[in-house]
Amino acid sequence: MLVLVVVGWFWYRPVLDWPEPKTDESVYLSALEHLSTGDSPYVEPGFFYTPAFAMLALEARRGLEAAFLPTFRGLNLVGAALACWFSLSLVTWRWPWRLLAAIVLLCCSPLVLDGLWTGSVTLLFGGSLIAALTQVTARPALAGLVVGGVNGLKPLALPMLAVLGAQGLRRPVQKYVWLAVGTGVAALLFMLIPGLRFLPELFGRTGGRPEVLTNISLNRILYLVGLSVPTPVVLMMITGAASWIAWRHKLDRAQLVVLAATTSLIAAPVANPSTFIFSFPAQAVSAGLALERFRNRAWSSRGRYYELMVVTALILSPHGSRGVAATGNFSPWGQGIVVAIPLIATLVLSVYSLFGSGVDRRRATERG
Repeated sequence: MLVLVVVGWFWYRPVLDWPEPKTDESVYLSALEHLSTGDSPYVEPGFFYTPAFAMLALEARRGLEAAFLPTFRGLNLVGAALACWFSLSLVTWRWPWRLLAAIVLLCCSPLVLDGLWTGSVTLLFGGSLIAALTQVTARPALAGLVVGGVNGLKPLALPMLAVLGAQGLRRPVQKYVWLAVGTGVAALLFMLIPGLRFLPELFGRTGGRPEVLTNISLNRILYLVGLSVPTPVVLMMITGAASWIAWRHKLDRAQLVVLAATTSLIAAPVANPSTFIFSFPAQAVSAGLALERFRNRAWSSRGRYYELMVVTALILSPHGSRGVAATGNFSPWGQGIVVAIPLIATLVLSVYSLFGSGVDRRRATERG
C-alpha cells in the first residue's frame, strides 16, 4: 500500500498541487462557509452529504487552516489506492503481479483522475468501503464501523448493510456478518445525531440531480426516457434484488464484495465518474476468472480468446464513463443509451464474477 501511495503521489503531483479549489472542493468550502455563519450547509445546492460531514469538515478546516485542502487531496489519493489494492486482493495472483496491476489501475484509470481532478471525496469514502468489505470475515467489528461511519458521512453505499445482513441470514447463522451489520447500523445512527435539525433538508435531496450531464446513474436514465420513478423505490428494488441473491447463495469473500459494491453503484441516485471505483472489485475478480479459465482451457481455442476479449472490453467500459459529458447534443434517448453502457458493463462483470466457474478463490478468501 505504501508503495502504491508513493507512486500515485509522484504520478498525480501536478493535480494534487493545484493552487485553486477544484469543482467539488468549492462545493464543500461553500457549504462549510454557510455552516460557519450559522446557516444550513444545504444553502449550497450541490451539497449532498450529511450534517455530520459538514460539521467534521468544518472542524478539520479550522484546525488545519492552509493545510486543509492538501490534506484532503492526500486522503483522496489514499482512498483511491485502497480501492485499487483491496479490489486486487480478491484475486489469487502473486503479490508482485497484484502490485503491478494496482499501480496500472491507480495511475491509468480516468476514474481516479476524475476524482482527484474534481476533488471528489468519493475516492476516499469509496476506497474505505471497499477495503472494509474485504475485512468482514477477518475484522467484522472494524469493517462494520467503517461501513456505517462512512455512510453516516455520505450515504454513498447504504445497500451494503442490507446485502451483508441478507448473507448473514443464511443457515448456519454467520455471527461475524451480524457483528459487522450491527456495528455498521450503530455507527450510521450515531453519525446522524449531529445536526439533526438539518436532516429534513438532506432527505429533501434524495432525488439526486438527474438533469446534470455528468450524473451516470440509473436515476438519470429513467429521467432521460421520461419515466418518473421515486428514487427510494428504485433504491429499495435494487437493494431487495441483491439481498435476495445474497440470501439464496453462499458467497465467498470476493463474491460478497462484488455484490455489495455493484449494488451500491447501480442503486446510487447520483453517480459521477469517480463513483465507478465501486466497479473495481468486479473488474478485478472478472480479470482473475477470465485468465484462469483461459489457462484451464474452459473453451475451445478460439472461444477462450473471445471470452478474454469480451471481458477486457467490459472492464475498459466503465473507465470511459467520463465521456458521458460529451453527449449534451444527443437526444434524451441517445444520452440514456450512453449512460447505460458503463452501468450494464459493470452489471455483466458482476454476474460473471458471481456465477462464473473455473477459478479457485480459496487463497484470496483465506487472506481475509
